[in-house]
Amino acid sequence: MTKVAELHEKWMQEPEYREAYDRLGPAFEFSRSLIEARIRAEITEAELDDQPERIAR
Repeated sequence: MTKVAELHEKWMQEPEYREAYDRLGPAFEFSRSLIEARIRAEITEAELDDQPERIAR
């Protein structure tokens, strides 16, 4: 079975894939930051969904 990392490395050699990946970088970084903040605050995804105002603190 091929690992995702191996596929990503192979696909990064293709210009269209690399451009799309680079364009999505900021969105992935935002998502990663949001997840890390939620974990640090010890908030589950369900709690965040029920109480979105908690993220504004």
